[in-house]
Amino acid sequence: MVGGNRPFSIGGLVCAGLLLTALAGAAAPVPLAIAEPLGWTPSMPPPLAPTHGHRHAHRSGALLRFDSGLGVYTVSGAAGVYYFADAFIRRRDGVWEFSPRPSGPWASGRAEWVPLKLRAELYWR
Repeated sequence: MVGGNRPFSIGGLVCAGLLLTALAGAAAPVPLAIAEPLGWTPSMPPPLAPTHGHRHAHRSGALLRFDSGLGVYTVSGAAGVYYFADAFIRRRDGVWEFSPRPSGPWASGRAEWVPLKLRAELYWR
């Protein structure tokens, strides 16, 4: 029906849609308010997780090597000693022990403080 009683034509609606799209694209982006609980901003890449074999020298002088299978660092030259969350961890006689240094002093602690993969690996040792 050409020239009927329609209040809007299809062409008029298309033009209005294109105009609104162009105006919306020209508007300045609105910054989002994002909480930063992880200590980095969204404009920065997230901190990288260490890769398997990554080496790191601890302030105590211990050489640490990341084991991605366990999710912790192993301590070079100290069999059965691991490093996670600023603590050295070992399991002696069925008890989990923790220390700020790889040589001790050691204090017993709760199994819940040990990363799950390490706890599962060493549970029966």
